[in-house]
Amino acid sequence: MMMERDIEPDTITYSALMDGYCLRGEMDQAREVFDLMPSKGSMVNAHSYNILINGYCKHKYIDEAVMLFEAMSRKGLFPDTVTYNTLMDGFCKMEGKRCKEVVLRDARLWPTSRYPNLCRFAGWLM
Repeated sequence: MMMERDIEPDTITYSALMDGYCLRGEMDQAREVFDLMPSKGSMVNAHSYNILINGYCKHKYIDEAVMLFEAMSRKGLFPDTVTYNTLMDGFCKMEGKRCKEVVLRDARLWPTSRYPNLCRFAGWLM
C-alpha cells in the first residue's frame, strides 16, 4: 500500500514488518524482509538483527540465531545487551543437555567482562 503511493518504507517500517512476521512464526518471510532492506536503501542496524535473532530464538531456531549473531559481528555491528539477553533466553528454553552443549560451544560469543559466569550457568542447566 505504501509503495502504491510512492512512499518508500524505511528501516523502522521494515523492522515493524519483520517483527510481525516473527510474532506469527513466519521466519522465512521475516528473513526475506531483512535481506531485502539493503537493496531498498534501508540500513540494517542492531535493532533489525535483534528482531530476527529474537524470532529465531522464540521459535527454537537457535543455530540460525547464532549464525545471524556472527554475521552481525562480521558486518561491524556491535551486539548489545538485548542481543545477549535474547540469545541467553533462547539457550535457556532449549532442553538441558542441548542447551549446555550450545552455550559451551558458543562461549566465544560472549564478552567475558559482561558474562564471566557463562560456563557455570551452563553447568547449572544439567
